[in-house]
Amino acid sequence: MPRSSLLGATIMAGIMALPAARPAAAQTITTTIVGGGSTLAMNEYVRTFDAIGTTTNFWFNTATQNAAQTGVVLYAADGSGTGQAAFLSQDATLHAVAAGPVHFGASDAYLSATQIACWQQGSSSTDCVTAGYTTGAATIAGGGQSIGGPIIQLPAFGTPVTLAHTILYSKAVTLNDNDLCGIFSGRLTNWSQTEGIPGSFHPPALNGQISVVYRVDASGTTFLLTQHLSRVCNPSNTASGIRFFPTKYFADLFFGPIIGPTSHTIPGGSSQIGSHFTGLAGSASVAAKLLLQSNAITYLTPDYTSVAPRSVPNSIGPINGWTADAASAFLNIKTAKLYNSHQGKTYPPSVGGTTLALKNPNLTSGDTNPSVPSTLAQAVSPDFWIPRVGDPLLGYPIVGYTTLIFAQCYANPTVAAELKAFLVQLYSAGNKTNLTLEGFTAAPSGYQSVILKSFTKNANGYNLDINNPSLCQGAGAAGVGTFTGL
Repeated sequence: MPRSSLLGATIMAGIMALPAARPAAAQTITTTIVGGGSTLAMNEYVRTFDAIGTTTNFWFNTATQNAAQTGVVLYAADGSGTGQAAFLSQDATLHAVAAGPVHFGASDAYLSATQIACWQQGSSSTDCVTAGYTTGAATIAGGGQSIGGPIIQLPAFGTPVTLAHTILYSKAVTLNDNDLCGIFSGRLTNWSQTEGIPGSFHPPALNGQISVVYRVDASGTTFLLTQHLSRVCNPSNTASGIRFFPTKYFADLFFGPIIGPTSHTIPGGSSQIGSHFTGLAGSASVAAKLLLQSNAITYLTPDYTSVAPRSVPNSIGPINGWTADAASAFLNIKTAKLYNSHQGKTYPPSVGGTTLALKNPNLTSGDTNPSVPSTLAQAVSPDFWIPRVGDPLLGYPIVGYTTLIFAQCYANPTVAAELKAFLVQLYSAGNKTNLTLEGFTAAPSGYQSVILKSFTKNANGYNLDINNPSLCQGAGAAGVGTFTGL
């Protein structure tokens, strides 16, 4: 089955890795792990689940059906906002599965201070109620920390946000920040209005209305795009009345703030969004709509474009051995080069340009230094583990990290052991090639090493490791801690 077809079916179903028919000799499924969120990370995580050694591995999914695996992981590819909300409230029904623990979350947007407070305080926190986290086991109990212990947030891998387009132009299209601010605010409506960059090919040779396709769901890809636009847009290059700020909901820029963590309620008043804007949910739907329009532009992760012809959406063949699928419509999606004004150089959304950008944050405009936590005070802060890179000094301009969210304590020690094995596999040297095939880049090697030492072991003595026996009752016979675990 072509991977693009499998992917589309998966997204329509909303759940990745649902149980399928097993061979008669297969072992009985004994444990279930529930998680979800980011559509960007879905394929990489499923492949990582499958690659865990079979001696302790119980992951199972419809793509590989490994008979040696004795459990199931349910991954709901329903967007970064839902991934955060389901985990923080411990409300599995947000992932359209039966009520129960949500063992991990996946998001391309890092947790806000309010969200971390919601985990720590639950419905007793005014901020938590305002944010809409008022249902689920965690909020009812007074916060996820009261059950699962401290929250863990980690950078899984880096990604560019591509500017995918259907401009009928024989040369590579290059856009700068003024173009992006004008296009996504509605100030620019025709490609002839975009600026020319010296030495580059540019759309002013065209004369056609710009069609913009955007995500309507709570999207981490939207968050990374708007994080960059918030740094580089100003009244001179943006439509009047529009102010860019980091958000998972693109429509926030035009309609006002969201009400609730997973649904968008538009307040009264008229909208400033133009008729040439079209909103859809999910990367696959946005990519498919883009292909139906001429002179259109959208923002996508690289795996849905020609940047990564051997990504899961674009490929066929067995896991780790796939080849480009000539039938994949996504292979026809071209991407623009972007101009880094700090450097005076253009970059395609390549692995090299992404890696360079993530290593060169702009510390004077709100980015944070990508240095691994080196003290206990830094290490215990979930906020410190995710570098912010919204306006890099070098490299491809729109980049970020997709993040994993865990609890520290799990009632089932087998769940804890498998999540540790998942981290070991995700950060293994061999997985770097898989990430490159998808158009992504590995988290910094220094981070990977410290993450494994801190969260799969207790090598630094910080007691941050999953199911640490001094904190977690669910750590097995030695567990005497305060938290019973998810």
